[in-house]
Amino acid sequence: MEITYELIQSLVISAEADGSKMVCEFEVPESQEVISSSAMIKRDKSVAGQIKQRVTRTVTSRARVSTSRLVRNILGGGMLGRIGSQAVNTATRGVTQDLNKGYSSNEKEAAIVEAFNKVAKHFHYDDVLGWQKAGAIVINKQKVRSTETKPVRKQVNRNASEFEKLVQKNTITNSFEKEVLARLLVEVAQADGGISSDEEQFLQEFIPDYEAFLQKPLLTPIECEEVSKSSKLTIYAIAWVVALIDLEINPLEEAKLFELGDWFELNDRTVDSTINTAKSYILEQNITLDSSNEDAITVGKLLGFSDDESLRAFIKFKKRMG
Repeated sequence: MEITYELIQSLVISAEADGSKMVCEFEVPESQEVISSSAMIKRDKSVAGQIKQRVTRTVTSRARVSTSRLVRNILGGGMLGRIGSQAVNTATRGVTQDLNKGYSSNEKEAAIVEAFNKVAKHFHYDDVLGWQKAGAIVINKQKVRSTETKPVRKQVNRNASEFEKLVQKNTITNSFEKEVLARLLVEVAQADGGISSDEEQFLQEFIPDYEAFLQKPLLTPIECEEVSKSSKLTIYAIAWVVALIDLEINPLEEAKLFELGDWFELNDRTVDSTINTAKSYILEQNITLDSSNEDAITVGKLLGFSDDESLRAFIKFKKRMG
């Protein structure tokens, strides 16, 4: 399995450049153990690397990676090997890199990955359970096999967003509800008249038998009503996150989502709250603790947030991650 920065980002506690060395700390999941490592930061001298450093760098790819992994764990589809390689067609904000001043984000992230590879023996990645402490995977998989009729719940990271907490709390395990989720995501993508190649590539990452779902009949209000109350919230939140993943949404897709909110029998307050949770999650995926208020406001405007809403989401993010 290829280790990418996006794949290990949740494990990084700290990563500081000390001259030409990147000093890192990684947290072992479900324990208080912290593993330290370091690696030299290498300059990317290739022409492609220099171009990449100077063009608009979109961190929306982080949102795609996180969302793809989350939905794939629910639906059981997609290919793990494609994580981190998804091309993103929407640039959110650019950073001009000067090769003569410091190191670029790409160079630092490459060093973090190298540092992680040095201590990778302490970690194990499972496509269902996510990151775990090495050696614990056998026990956990035995639990999964012996409790097939029960929800497989991962421990929610203490820094998890409200969206991630909602999905974890309201786990979808029923095959009917999983099918509703997959069909809904396809229908929302088709709402504007068709699915673009970029949208299709993204959906294929986590929807099993994607081509078959293109031939499925449209969802009916009755099918949506029959989804359990808790799963309705999860499905609806995921639909909004996927629709907003590139920081823009087609009016026809938006109208489809509001119609589905009615079919799920969600009141206006719940719909508004769910949309806010989804937008806040996408905003958080496009900022870091080092981002400025202006960065948050810029991303928020693309999501339809007011300046106050953007700043409030940014503050909550910093309080949770700080």
